[in-house]
Amino acid sequence: MNEKKSTGFAALILSVVVALVAVFGVRFVGGTASQEEEIPGGETVNEGGTFSATERGYGGDVTVTLTVGADGTITDAVIDGPDETPGIGGAAIEQMQPQILEKQGVPDAVSGASRTSEAVIAAVQSCLDQAAGGGAGSSAAGAYVPGEYTATAQGMGDVTVTITIGDDGSIADVVIDGPDETPGIGSTAIEQLQPAILEAQSADVDVIASATITSNAVIEAAQSCLDQAGGGAGSSAAGAYVPGEYTATAQGMGDITVTITIGDDGSIADVVIDGPDETPGIGSTAIEQLQPAILEAQSADVDVIASATITSNAVIEAVQSCLDQAAGN
Repeated sequence: MNEKKSTGFAALILSVVVALVAVFGVRFVGGTASQEEEIPGGETVNEGGTFSATERGYGGDVTVTLTVGADGTITDAVIDGPDETPGIGGAAIEQMQPQILEKQGVPDAVSGASRTSEAVIAAVQSCLDQAAGGGAGSSAAGAYVPGEYTATAQGMGDVTVTITIGDDGSIADVVIDGPDETPGIGSTAIEQLQPAILEAQSADVDVIASATITSNAVIEAAQSCLDQAGGGAGSSAAGAYVPGEYTATAQGMGDITVTITIGDDGSIADVVIDGPDETPGIGSTAIEQLQPAILEAQSADVDVIASATITSNAVIEAVQSCLDQAAGN
């Protein structure tokens, strides 16, 4: 009689468990139940929590911290980019933070602050990947457009990365060229980073501790290549623009007007910068240096001239505005 009661009780418990699984999606891990929740984009997060990721912005590291509630929604977003340019990258951060909460996902890039925007977007995606159990910085291999993409960033000298995306949309090859990097230090970092990027299928790889400048340049250039391949924020793939002439004005010491001509092949054919009110020998010199740099980079992703930051930032902002027009944004 007791045996029959025990069997009946066990059957009852089993029925309850089956009902819970069917109705609530409860699954058992290591003997305990955990409730899965859906977050926007179809990704699944097991429990609420706080997730952080850091990416390289324009002036330094940009760190995003997302808090995901128990129901799988983003309840808080904090963006920390203390080294981003005040009024440009800083303003972009202020605009993007509420967007994350409103969109419950990756925010839109802010025109005129492409590098800061790229960093925020990449860090937000990395946080969401972590929340979905995909690990920090997972990059949807197979999501890129096949082709060859090149970008240059500043290490000890110019570091150029060329990434080949195969027909399956994954990274098939990575070539890193940094002839001016310190032999045995920067050069060794390059040798280690190349296979790491291939293995990770992303630019989210560890910095080589003894060669941080070279490492950051490689990572920045690799991310720029992948942005081009994925059509991400601030991508500037030569050949991607609509032919024509585009003009924009930004505020330096006075008005700075940039006119960009896009050739028939979709690349930047000419750049004219007019800043008559910039300080002679300072802002005027910056304009002379920035014009060929923009042509070479085929984008607004060029370095600020240290002695003329106001003029430089105005030129970069106006160039980005021209390119946004040329891209149809």
